Amino acid sequence: MNRLIEAVKKLAGAIKAAAVEHTRVMVIASCVTIAGAIGAGITVAGIVHRNNHLQVNAETINTTQEETIKLPTVTQAETTTWAEQPQEETVTEEETTSADIEEMIASGSVEIIAMENLEIVDASEAEVAQQEDVKTEIVDDTQVDTVPSTVYEVNELVRGIDVSQWQADIDWRAVADSGIKFAIIKCAGRGYGTGSLYEDPYFTKNIQGALANGIQVGVYFFSQATTVGEAYEEASMTVNLIKNYNITYPVAIDYETGSGYRINSVSMADKTKICKTFCDVVKSAGYSPMIYTCKSDFYNEIDTAQLAAGYKIWMAQYFYKYYGTGVDYQYGDDLPGFDWGYQMWQYTSTGTVPGISGNVDMNLAFFTYANYKPDNNHEAAIVVPSENVTLTEGDTYDLQNGVAAKNSIGYDAAYEYFVYDADGNEVESSDAYNRAGIYKVVYSFTDPKKGRIEKTVVITVIAKETETLPESETQKPTQEPTEKPSQKQTKK
Repeated sequence: MNRLIEAVKKLAGAIKAAAVEHTRVMVIASCVTIAGAIGAGITVAGIVHRNNHLQVNAETINTTQEETIKLPTVTQAETTTWAEQPQEETVTEEETTSADIEEMIASGSVEIIAMENLEIVDASEAEVAQQEDVKTEIVDDTQVDTVPSTVYEVNELVRGIDVSQWQADIDWRAVADSGIKFAIIKCAGRGYGTGSLYEDPYFTKNIQGALANGIQVGVYFFSQATTVGEAYEEASMTVNLIKNYNITYPVAIDYETGSGYRINSVSMADKTKICKTFCDVVKSAGYSPMIYTCKSDFYNEIDTAQLAAGYKIWMAQYFYKYYGTGVDYQYGDDLPGFDWGYQMWQYTSTGTVPGISGNVDMNLAFFTYANYKPDNNHEAAIVVPSENVTLTEGDTYDLQNGVAAKNSIGYDAAYEYFVYDADGNEVESSDAYNRAGIYKVVYSFTDPKKGRIEKTVVITVIAKETETLPESETQKPTQEPTEKPSQKQTKK
């Protein structure tokens, strides 16, 4: 397996070295089309559960069409492993690497690449698409073609969001209070030009905030993998990032083409293999895989028939009704037609939700997870070695030694602290150490569920004793002057 990992790393490095670097620009909806298609819209008529997978039955709303359009169920029996696929006679280094990964997946024993063995850069060093649903059509919805004691999946129509660094700071308490039931959170991505891996800078804050407020979560990785080896890297990075969190919703690969994207030249067959690799690796780690892209790419860029037979499908297609209008989906509204089953629909990127400044992607899932118990009953607190400390002027004291902050889901939290004198003025800690008086140190952090958490420590600084001189020196008589001043006054 070490040989395999090294081969994957060498292959990835070779590809990166050969890649033509693109100018770093921010892509915003580079290929959004506004169109209307002839056909009937559909509405949910019923949801049934078969073989532990979702099937949505939808009926046409056109009175001249009485047939029922079904979004087919996902069945594992239809899943085909790559080991069963014919192999080319001529085997290159890349094909050998891909075959090794496929063989490992087919064996059911997948080794996740450790984070330290992945080349990860800061998000600021990679091209991060500001809007990652770049080819979604915006259409008129009237013209649309056609587990016992553990958490388990059930059929239910629920509303959720997906978020990334572009939503910046989110008030997750307000989001939860608004009725949002799930959030698909971006954990990481690959630069669309350089191909560098990066972690979304708001991932930790977002996933902890959502979980702390009882919102079920899934994650997505913005993929720009051009090989099976890169898909294996991306899936490994995802598993490493989420392994300690309570993930119930699917783990998705966001795989889409766009202006300047490095995957544009990848063949449909290879794009399909890449999606399968990501999904199979995260599935081997115990997560439910899902594939996200826009409707156009599902039809033109990947073999959706093959993928929909084995994994959940998350489709993006926007209706004019919801795009930039402030109108939100209501139960009974039309759903888009699709040739395959889909389990989640992203219906707009211009949604508004309390707690989020600006627009956010809105989604409908035709499933949720029952028996879910939020792991948010930990005590959010700051622990200090002592609440009262006595020092002498000139002493030093480490204000962070032994201090720890835990949030309401049990994770370490970053805290801040300030030192105040007896009059309430903020002072530097070093100044307090050198001046007698009573000081307060206030530690605090913002918990995503409980809000502001504080802890106060009182520091008493006593004056340093001064050295006293011997009595013989302190009581020396004052020497009289040799001459007394003249008492003579000048008369005028």
